[in-house]
Amino acid sequence: MKLKKQQLLKLFTVALAIALAASSLLFGSTSSKTNAASFAGAETTADTGDEAAPQAESIEATPLERETAEGNALLLVRFVRDAKVEPTVRTVIEERDVLLRDDGLESDERAGDGTYSAIAFIDFNALADNQDRVAQLNAQPEPSPADDTAEPTSRTATGTAAVSDGELITSSAAATDGTEHESLASSDSVLMPEFENSRDRQGTTAVAKVDFRNLKPGQFVPLKPLATFYGVDPTKSLVITNVKVVEDPTRTFNPCTNKGTPMGAWTFGRLMTEMANQPLTTIPPPAFVRQWLNKWMADQTTANGWTAAKRQQIKQLVIDPWEVASGGPGMPLNLSKAPFRLLAIVNRVDLRGASTAYGGGNAGEGRFVFGVMDMRKSGGIDPYTGQPQVACSPTQFTVIIEYGIDRKGCPAIKNWGQQWYNLKFHALGSWSYNAALQAITDQFTKANAAPGKPNGSAVNQVRTNEIAIANLAPDDQWQMREFRLPKGNGHLFEANAKQTPHESLRNTDLTANFVNSTPIGATVPDFLPGMIPFLTNASDVPAPPAATFWSDGPTVTIMPRIKRHSFSRDTCSGCHAAETSTIFTHIKPAPFGTPAGLSGFMTGINVVDPADGTPTRNFNEFKRRALDLDKLVHTSCFLSMLSGPPPAVH
Repeated sequence: MKLKKQQLLKLFTVALAIALAASSLLFGSTSSKTNAASFAGAETTADTGDEAAPQAESIEATPLERETAEGNALLLVRFVRDAKVEPTVRTVIEERDVLLRDDGLESDERAGDGTYSAIAFIDFNALADNQDRVAQLNAQPEPSPADDTAEPTSRTATGTAAVSDGELITSSAAATDGTEHESLASSDSVLMPEFENSRDRQGTTAVAKVDFRNLKPGQFVPLKPLATFYGVDPTKSLVITNVKVVEDPTRTFNPCTNKGTPMGAWTFGRLMTEMANQPLTTIPPPAFVRQWLNKWMADQTTANGWTAAKRQQIKQLVIDPWEVASGGPGMPLNLSKAPFRLLAIVNRVDLRGASTAYGGGNAGEGRFVFGVMDMRKSGGIDPYTGQPQVACSPTQFTVIIEYGIDRKGCPAIKNWGQQWYNLKFHALGSWSYNAALQAITDQFTKANAAPGKPNGSAVNQVRTNEIAIANLAPDDQWQMREFRLPKGNGHLFEANAKQTPHESLRNTDLTANFVNSTPIGATVPDFLPGMIPFLTNASDVPAPPAATFWSDGPTVTIMPRIKRHSFSRDTCSGCHAAETSTIFTHIKPAPFGTPAGLSGFMTGINVVDPADGTPTRNFNEFKRRALDLDKLVHTSCFLSMLSGPPPAVH
């Protein structure tokens, strides 16, 4: 056995050396544009469907002297320099198809000058009303969402600078880590936080107010999607952890006290039953769940060859106690006795496709986050804290069921966002709030919610994050896995984790070369050219988390440095560790009766770059996502042309 291991190690070393050599040849003598094209050809992960969604750099409009059948305004659009744009671009404005032209025809003055023109209907009064709404909300004190879920974090601060029209500034508003109150009041401007690449905050933009109601023909004004995070309560519309919701006795069940509704609408057992969809698939739900749990009982090898080692302690922690609760060893799992506690219901409409302005897109995801409960009568030892656990205690094992929201086109996507937004008008945890929330979640959790997807289920993937069933060293690390349904119908299978190379390739020349030669946000492929396995199956997070991030190889430096950060932040292991100063989970396991804690990445934190020591970045997902939802609900969809691609899926 020892000789066999040595031989395998030698073979792997040789294979890695060949891969690095191939990588050096691939990158060393060609332009970055050629390299990016080579990698693009190797991508095998899911298509976003947003390739035909070029990002606009600026949008201007002026009213016409007379309204025509085509519209009441002349629109001018310029796209970002690297956008792949044809001489004409189709978009949708106020639910009408509009053709933007740079071919010198009709409303376009000069062909090929980079300015696209169109006659369209622009509701200037609606723009004025929204500008007034944002300014009025910003003039008020910042509303306070519940703050008893934030985990303690160390904070840093930034300096201040003057405000000018349209300028990105680092003001007192930007200096906060997001947990302190900040003022966005301004008499002559609308102040909007700016989040670089859709994640970390860069400061605040001062947008000069426009007198939309009194515009004259020929007077061009910039159009921007004005919004404010003041208008959204994240604890009601984004990340819902309130105990009156996640332990609603009519929709959830407590297996520790046997109180609540077995197989209620938000229970793990009900959601898995709907996902199995036995009338369509003929798969009994208990068998569906048992086969999924059995994935940890054997090594799992994904399509590109990486293998995740079995973690058989799942039998002692989850399977055996569940069987006992179901009637005894070997009995089918009683899903009404599922040892899971609902931690959060999450709205991820911010993950919607970037082509909403062009009539396509989707409405992102809806998610349920569960924690595994240790139901053993004698309790156990928490492998993370090393402390004894009492019976029926939370474990360091979370499960996230992530559903895709299949809505296309502006009206449908705005309506979806509006449903979540309207939850603000109900008292959190009240009968009316919980009923309204279930009316939303039923749309994606029910069987046959997505007839064109596997099992008729809307689920995109199921993800796990745990150390509770870890093996002895070296497989004693936090680990994230991803499961999907197969094409057609069937059981969950283990798939590769998104955007994350295998842990053995962290901080290697191979990975650094990939980052250098692809644009920020590029899909991490299953294989590199030459069939070199790249995307991982299970993502490991070595302890301590402060040391887990992705950076340079021994001889290859990633440049510019923003590419290093962006790549590392978008990996599972970087996002759940040093790149966001997170201790493994963003939504924390908690016992019944206690709201789940949230990471600083969610509620507001300043993080020093773990590789270089500078810059210090501000993350606040509550504010970023609240701003995004407010923007979706209150601004015209065509203005989303000014937005970049959605954030990586985390």
